[in-house]
Amino acid sequence: MNGCVTLLALRRAGFVSAVLLWAFLVPGVGRAWAQEVEFSVQVEPRTAEVGELVRVVVTAEGAGAADCALLETPVLPGLTLTPVGPPESSQSLVAVNGRVSRTIKTIWRFQLVPRAEGLLELPPFRLECRGEALDTERTSVFVTPATDERDRVRLTVESSDVTVWVGQIFHLDLAAYLDEDVTEKLLDGGWYLDLPWFDGLTGLVRLDAETPRNNLRHVPLSDGRRKLGMEMSGVSTDGRTWIRLALRVPMLASRSGHLEIPASRFVAKIATGFERQRDPFSIFGGSRQVVTRAIVAESIAPALVLDVREPPLDTRPRAYTNAVGSFELKGAALPRSVRVGDPVTISLKLTGEGNLEFLEWPPFDELSEDFRIFGKEEQDTGDARVIAIEVSPKSSRVTEIPKLEVGVFDPEQGDYEVLSVGPFPLEVTADANEGLAELSVPDEILNDLETIRERLPAPIEGRRPAWLWVLPGLLLFAGVELRGRVSRWRAANPEAIRRRGARRALEEELKQVDGVGDVAAAFARFLAARLGGPPAGLSAQEAAERLDDEELADELCRTVAVWEAAYLGGSQLDTNIAWSEARHLAERVEQTT
Repeated sequence: MNGCVTLLALRRAGFVSAVLLWAFLVPGVGRAWAQEVEFSVQVEPRTAEVGELVRVVVTAEGAGAADCALLETPVLPGLTLTPVGPPESSQSLVAVNGRVSRTIKTIWRFQLVPRAEGLLELPPFRLECRGEALDTERTSVFVTPATDERDRVRLTVESSDVTVWVGQIFHLDLAAYLDEDVTEKLLDGGWYLDLPWFDGLTGLVRLDAETPRNNLRHVPLSDGRRKLGMEMSGVSTDGRTWIRLALRVPMLASRSGHLEIPASRFVAKIATGFERQRDPFSIFGGSRQVVTRAIVAESIAPALVLDVREPPLDTRPRAYTNAVGSFELKGAALPRSVRVGDPVTISLKLTGEGNLEFLEWPPFDELSEDFRIFGKEEQDTGDARVIAIEVSPKSSRVTEIPKLEVGVFDPEQGDYEVLSVGPFPLEVTADANEGLAELSVPDEILNDLETIRERLPAPIEGRRPAWLWVLPGLLLFAGVELRGRVSRWRAANPEAIRRRGARRALEEELKQVDGVGDVAAAFARFLAARLGGPPAGLSAQEAAERLDDEELADELCRTVAVWEAAYLGGSQLDTNIAWSEARHLAERVEQTT
């Protein structure tokens, strides 16, 4: 069968096609084809100095070279070959004695930098061609002592503190120096910083550094994808001029123990040899300067070891906020004179040097005894942390806002510090609308009155029964008990009081409105009281999200949108119409909630 197929191929496709077909049919021929691929390893220069850039080129040439892949790259102690781009493939046609043959070539390029004198032997490269593993021949480079000056670059990495606390912010001061004489000889992409700690280590968090505003220069990092913005300046030492690149990198310690920051490197590839070569792309036969020799200059900043300590647990204050640094706390409470249920805003501001962005405010439980807490709004201004706490007094017996405390840890003193503000004096008057008239009596009070009535004996005809003489006392006792129960219920249920008084407060405000804007503001406060929002009011969208009735929520948003368009100047709307719409919506909200 194989012979018949071969004869047919010879007649129809010629000798070359038959050979190709036979190679696929007979596995031994495919292996022989792979073995016909020629391999070579070129090293330039063959004699190099310590630190000189050496080029290594691996070539596979032959009909099967396109199917070759690199399996293993030699690894030497203290030295790694660096690939230069992806493999390159090319093909050419050669005519010999009237016959045309095709040659395929695949090339891999590498760079290496010898760091020690003597004979540097490169192990074979291992390749795979059509499923068969093949090795190249060994090659070597003779390395001589360095004759050029190698201190073209310098690098220093220093820590602002050697002993730090968990949560403390410290700084790594990074300074790279480049000899000004070689700035014009840097190869493209030939200088970079290798910072193993830059993306963080276990127990260490890198924070965002402030980008220099003046003389900004971007220095590539070793990954080839990112650049580090550093401040560039010129300095002169030992009769030489240097380009100085500096940056302060903030770091935060997140775990106690001995933490090692690995060594850092500053590397620059510098051209040291040139020659003029003809430019093949020049029409007029011009020439160009080509780099024939280069060195790799590098400076290594040694590793740093930090002693990270945990703030003591046994003396930690209750109001500790995870803040580590030197801080100052300021506070205010306004207004100073309110009625029961009116809002008071307590503003706290923490400033200073430390981990402000990691601060966690304490719950301020001391406020809950005499005040209802409506909400807390935090702000981060970059150089300060601000929180606004909105509260309202529960009764007219409240005379002050209690002292508020914030615990911090001072790394300079190695101890905690409790910062405080207040107490703030407060004048609270009773609400003018307080009383039984505005209170829907709880079922339990009605039940108690019914119980008293049922226990009274049935009336008899004739002489007035004796129990009637004690009835006034019983009624007085019931009234006192009722008043006490009402007071206790009101104190224990401020939310219910607020909800049930919302409609009455809305009616009072609607009697005094001067325009559509006032109607909208009054209705926003009604929504807040009815639906549990801040005293300043709820927007239509916020209220709609708290309603289960979608139809009502849509009507609410549409109506309020018309009001806003009117008082903002986009349309006209009569105040009486807005007043009527507000009453209608309020009634529907009460029915739904």
